Amino acid sequence: MLHTVILKNNYQDSINLMLLTNTINDLGDVEMSQIMMGTDANKDILNNTGLLSEEAEGASPNDMMIVVDSQNEQIMDQVMPAIDSFLADLSAKDQGKETPGEADLQAINTIRFEAYHFQYPQAARYVLEGLDLTITRGEVLGIVGKTGSGKTTLLRQFGHRYPYSDQVPLINEQPLTAYQTTAVRNHFAEVPQEHTLFSRTIRENLLFGQPDASEEVLWEALEAACFSEDIKRMPEGLETVVGEKGVSLSGGQKQRLSLARAFLRNSEVLLLDDALSAVDAKTEQAIITNLKTMKQAPTSIIVTHRLSAITEADQIIVLEDGRITQRGTHQELIETPGWYQEQYYHQQLKEDDTSVLND
Repeated sequence: MLHTVILKNNYQDSINLMLLTNTINDLGDVEMSQIMMGTDANKDILNNTGLLSEEAEGASPNDMMIVVDSQNEQIMDQVMPAIDSFLADLSAKDQGKETPGEADLQAINTIRFEAYHFQYPQAARYVLEGLDLTITRGEVLGIVGKTGSGKTTLLRQFGHRYPYSDQVPLINEQPLTAYQTTAVRNHFAEVPQEHTLFSRTIRENLLFGQPDASEEVLWEALEAACFSEDIKRMPEGLETVVGEKGVSLSGGQKQRLSLARAFLRNSEVLLLDDALSAVDAKTEQAIITNLKTMKQAPTSIIVTHRLSAITEADQIIVLEDGRITQRGTHQELIETPGWYQEQYYHQQLKEDDTSVLND
């Protein structure tokens, strides 16, 4: 049983999304997903999968559809009143969110953070402090650090998912907020830690990335994500139903399906938030190689715990308590005493131990 609700653009910062997620999860066994409405083509694919409600038909490209699903009818009877109450509370508050800009964004040549600070609304401390970082078109940036160091928070800055604090990131040397929010987000494709998969076929899940993709294009994306051979071994192929939250797929398969869907968007910038953690080292390297050798290789920003995913990155930064404590290429960092070098040798020892056990 599916219910949908539209979340207006001015309510879409990540604090509100987190609170809404908690509100829904507190009700019990409920699956929640988020879909940017985007273009009329996106609405067509939502309509074809039965997810386009009357309310959504009038939604703007900046709006987000929240899809909630549960097999428990009693729980679902409580979902909509809970969401309505939550949205009523939001509308009664002044969110203090920046007004979206009006400039169009044709291409992203550079992204820059200068002495950049960020803190969550009403938080007492900064989560990111004094960041100086420039990313150029086609570059691969690796972001690493301990749990809680600010890696995912930094990744979320690119799509204006939070209200900014003291500074605003610069795109092409202009404040990100000078551009239309939709125009900015259309240039980014993100594969988050929590994968959004619907209880539908592999084909339908892929088409959320590019609704009008041909069969050939779908298979090209699957091959780039090293998932094509898995699907060929499935009796139903692309028509295989993935089940609720992708329950019929392994962790690595879920990640590769989400990655293929991101590839289909053909976005200029690809954001990977620990998106290869469940695949083996050989597959991981194959995907990274495919990423760098695409016809139009995207600018790639990779958050990872496994350093093997970023050995070929153009630059790597190490975050600690929201600050950049190390910066360089993989080779430079493994030759420099510090967190990166220690983590590299630790992970190498673990891989060697695993190899011995498998021999």
